[in-house]
Amino acid sequence: MSENYLNKIKLKRYYLESIYHKIKFFPILKTAKCWVWFKGSFNNGGFWKEGFTCTFDENPGVLIESPAYVTCRVPTWRVLTKEPENLYKSPLIPDKAIWKII
Repeated sequence: MSENYLNKIKLKRYYLESIYHKIKFFPILKTAKCWVWFKGSFNNGGFWKEGFTCTFDENPGVLIESPAYVTCRVPTWRVLTKEPENLYKSPLIPDKAIWKII
């Protein structure tokens, strides 16, 4: 076999491996409209706030985005993808809960 032919085979193999790795390690993302739980203040209790888009991916927690807030990642217990029946009913908040994942 000629050297040129072997180089073409190596190049094709390189491209196939490259495509395989892009597909295999392509992150699976799911984006949805969501409501986020805010803990409120001493005078006012917590509440569910709408207007966020959330992205579920391989990283811990949920990425939340809104034009009115800084994009950040929060624990899953703070996010609902269906409108809550009661906007003031608290989710089950874990002991020593983390409110924001940095």
